[in-house]
Amino acid sequence: MRPTDKELLKIKNVLFTFGSGRFDHHLSTTLMNKEELQKLSTEELKKKAQGTKTLIFIFIPIILGLIFFIVRDYFSGSNVDMPSLTIMICAVGGMVALFPELKKIQEVLDDRNT
Repeated sequence: MRPTDKELLKIKNVLFTFGSGRFDHHLSTTLMNKEELQKLSTEELKKKAQGTKTLIFIFIPIILGLIFFIVRDYFSGSNVDMPSLTIMICAVGGMVALFPELKKIQEVLDDRNT
């Protein structure tokens, strides 16, 4: 028995929920194309946009903290911690990869508002 499209969408989206009430955010890690985004309701799109923005803001202190420790080690004369440098580069890449997704979500929301 083949799952329906709705069931596949549920399986495809990985949602992490934290908080409650007005601080309830859904962090979706699934990248969707524009056609899939247009199938979502406006409320779901707004939640997805908020989740993407939240993920971007989670990356920022991680990146800044890693940069601080890498620069501190460099200027103190000790060896640069290569795993920290690798994690920082990956964190920057992860954050940058979220911007096109956020742009697509905002374009779909703008299309609906006009």
